[in-house]
Amino acid sequence: MESQRKYDGEFGPGTIESDDEIENYSGSGSDSEDEIKQRQKIGGVKDFFQDFDFVETVKDYHRDSWDDVLEYIKTPRERDVLARITRIHNEELKKEAENGSLEETKNVQESFVPVPVKKDALKIRDLDLKRKEKMRDRPVKDKRTKEQIKQDEENAKFFEDAPLVNLDITFLEMNLSRSLLKAIDSLGYETPTPIQAATIPVALQGRDICGCAATGTGKTAAFMLPILERLIYKSSDDAVTRVLVLLPTRELCVQVFQVTKDLSKYTSIDTALSVGGLDLRTQVARLKTMPDIVIATPGRLLDHLKNTPNFGIDGVEILVLDEADRLLDEHFEEQMKDIMNQCSAKRQTMLFSATMTDKVQKLALVSLKTPVKVCFKTYLPLVWFEVS
Repeated sequence: MESQRKYDGEFGPGTIESDDEIENYSGSGSDSEDEIKQRQKIGGVKDFFQDFDFVETVKDYHRDSWDDVLEYIKTPRERDVLARITRIHNEELKKEAENGSLEETKNVQESFVPVPVKKDALKIRDLDLKRKEKMRDRPVKDKRTKEQIKQDEENAKFFEDAPLVNLDITFLEMNLSRSLLKAIDSLGYETPTPIQAATIPVALQGRDICGCAATGTGKTAAFMLPILERLIYKSSDDAVTRVLVLLPTRELCVQVFQVTKDLSKYTSIDTALSVGGLDLRTQVARLKTMPDIVIATPGRLLDHLKNTPNFGIDGVEILVLDEADRLLDEHFEEQMKDIMNQCSAKRQTMLFSATMTDKVQKLALVSLKTPVKVCFKTYLPLVWFEVS
């Protein structure tokens, strides 16, 4: 200890050299129990934690506490029936051979082991091919009811197939008037949208159209451009309303009105608006002049037909029912029938709807004559369309 103190410095104890003598703290057999306990009381190193308890057996030492939790875990159910039968059979044989030798018990365990079956890959592939051929030749079951089949057959007879759509066509190739092409260029329209490429050529022929297209696909220009093209060559002698566009809400009417004014700004075509919430006197004054195009909601239009002098729609040559599904949802069905009865029977009718419900199809059957059905569905960033 003296040599150890000699080397103690400011930063801790020094090293012990080989010739230094130190006391023995190992607690070997030469020390008595009283000496060991005395050193522990003085502050010597304790060999074990004070709460440490020795286990009684080796089994307790190797015991895993997780085994207590496993009792609450449900054992997985055997799905292999053959393996389950094998296990149960072997357990029964073990019980019968409990009084036998270890060798007999070992033989019992291996007595009912199933022989694995080797699968022929080529045979399985041939059977799979034959099964697929049978499924291919099997007729597809029609899940439609008799009423639905009959209705689909009538619709197939009613609607005519549209001509092939050329998506690469330009506005210049559609043979539109110069004033319309100038307006299209000023609005920044470069190429026609799919609904425009399919609708404009058919509408220019005077055919009825049943279109299914979502809002924002260029639907307004699709039906308004062929209408304006026909009105450019109208007779200027008679003042008569030739075009009627019906929509379910005032906001949609204002939107279509603005697009129509932009497309017709280089022509002499006159357009009027008839909706609720706007100045009534201005609407009456405009309708008395018999404008070429009237854009209206059904309720307000019927009000003007009853109360505005010198205004009528018996000379309407083109009728457009836009957002037909919403028109029917707003309970305008009876009002639209009344309006259609007042229009000319020789008119061209174009019906557009975002969804083709049963009510819309019934309306198409009543209002259209041998129409061309054009269906478009737009999803960003891809455009998918179907023409039938």
